[in-house]
Amino acid sequence: GNGTPNIVVIDWPGGNCCEGLTVYEAGDTLVKIMDVGVFRTGDFIDFDEDGTYEHLGYVRTSSCTVCGFITLPIVYEYQDGLGYVPATDKYIDRIEHGLEESKDILIEFKEENPDDQCQFGYEPSGGHNLCPVSSLYRLVAYYILSGQEEEAWEALSEYGVPELTSEYIIKFHNELDDMMSP
Repeated sequence: GNGTPNIVVIDWPGGNCCEGLTVYEAGDTLVKIMDVGVFRTGDFIDFDEDGTYEHLGYVRTSSCTVCGFITLPIVYEYQDGLGYVPATDKYIDRIEHGLEESKDILIEFKEENPDDQCQFGYEPSGGHNLCPVSSLYRLVAYYILSGQEEEAWEALSEYGVPELTSEYIIKFHNELDDMMSP
C-alpha cells in the first residue's frame, strides 16, 4: 500500500475451492483496501520494483460462455484512495505463460481438426471432437484483460465461429467486468 502496515485476512470455508482475501490498512482505524474472492490466494510481489507490492491472485470465475468455471490470474495494484484494484493489463508480461499454453492447445486442436470450430456450449461443427473451449476462453480473457482487444477478436475468429465473434466479445466483457482495470 502506501507505507502503512497492512493486515491480510484469508478466509477459507473448507473444501478444495476458493478463499476470500481481505486486506486492511492498519492506521488509527482499520480501512479495507482489498476484498476479493479467489481460487488460490496467490502472492504479494513488487512487480515493478517501486516499493509497493502488487497482488497476483487466481480468480475462479463462473462462466456461462463455457458452462463451467475458469481460473484466471489477476493482478491487483495499490492506488491511493482506491486500495487494491485490478491492473492485469499493466502486468500481463508477468503472466503470459498461460497465453502460450492455451495457444499451443488450440493450434494442436486446429491441426488435428481443420474443419471444426469452437462454439461455446456446443460440439464443434464436425460433431466428433470437443473443442478445448476452456483454452479459447482463457486466451481471449487474457487478451481482453490485457487491453489487447484486436487479438481477442482474432482468436475468436480463428478458432471459433467467426459470425458469433461479436456476441462472444460482449459475453466476455460482461463476465470479466469486475476483473478489468478501472
